Amino acid sequence: MAWTDPRDWTTGELVTAAIMNTHVRDNLDYLYSNAGFALIQDEDKTVDGASFDFTSIAATFKHLRIIAHLRGTTGAGTVAARLRFNNDSAGNYRDNNGAAQTQIAITVEGDTGPAGAFSIYVADIANYASSAEWRAVTLTSSNVGAGATTATGPVAGFWTNTAAAISRVTVLPDANNWLAGSRLTLYGLN
Repeated sequence: MAWTDPRDWTTGELVTAAIMNTHVRDNLDYLYSNAGFALIQDEDKTVDGASFDFTSIAATFKHLRIIAHLRGTTGAGTVAARLRFNNDSAGNYRDNNGAAQTQIAITVEGDTGPAGAFSIYVADIANYASSAEWRAVTLTSSNVGAGATTATGPVAGFWTNTAAAISRVTVLPDANNWLAGSRLTLYGLN
C-alpha cells in the first residue's frame, strides 16, 4: 500500500467512504506498517497447549519482536518460558552469566498465581537473519506468582549458533502446557 497525498477539503463537500478510506484509513495503515512493525504470525491458545512454534520465518526484516500473554498450567506460582531458535536444544545459548544453556528462559505466571493473572512477555531478537554472528536477545516479563507483589525480570542472552539465520521461534513452558487464553504474537521490525 502506498501513501496518498491528502486532498484539500472544501466547505460543504460530501465526504464518502471511498474518500475517507483513501485519505485517512489507507494513509494510517501506511504509517503504522512503515513504523517498523509488521505482523508475521499470531496464535491464541483456545485450549491448553505445549508450545508456540512459528516456522518458516522469512529473512526479510532487520529484527524480531515477540509479545506474549502467558500463563503455564504447572502447579506452581511461576514457570520458566523457554525460548529456542530453529529447534536447537543443544548448549548454543548464553545467559546473563555467559554460561552455556539449552534455551534462553525467563519466569512467567504459573497455575497457582492469582486467578486470571497472565504475564506479559516481550522478547527482542536483534539481527536474526544473520548467520555470521551470535544473535542477541533481551527478554522482559512480569508476574505475580503465588505472592502478592509483581516481579519484573530482564534477561539478556545470545544464540551462538552461526550455521543459519533464525527461521523458527519456539516458546515453551519448562513443564506441562500454556493455559488456554495464552497468546503469542511475532513481529518483524524494519
